[in-house]
Amino acid sequence: MRIFVDTSALFALLDRDDANHKKAKEIWNKVLNPENVLITN
Repeated sequence: MRIFVDTSALFALLDRDDANHKKAKEIWNKVLNPENVLITN
């Protein structure tokens, strides 16, 4: 599956103080697998 990852999601994942960090981490763990292709712009 191809999944578009918005850069704001990447920032939330990397910044533990971001209000969306926990949710971004949960989603990242679900989509990060060899079957998926992650795309960003």
